[in-house]
Amino acid sequence: MTHIAHMPRKPAATSSVLRFFQAIGRAFVAFGEARSRQSEIVRLNGLSDAALAAKGIRRDQIVTYVFRDKFYL
Repeated sequence: MTHIAHMPRKPAATSSVLRFFQAIGRAFVAFGEARSRQSEIVRLNGLSDAALAAKGIRRDQIVTYVFRDKFYL
């Protein structure tokens, strides 16, 4: 006895459109994340050196601190 399974393929246009909108979604997420991080950098730059030291950050480490989850140091 032979069994044949037919698995129809998705049309190429559908997957292309889906990939297009997924790329747009990723771009919006990246933009929102970058904007949020920029706000944090500006906020930390506005603090005094003493306030930064209380947080354990030097002024030259602000960017590294804000992006610490992206760096593998």
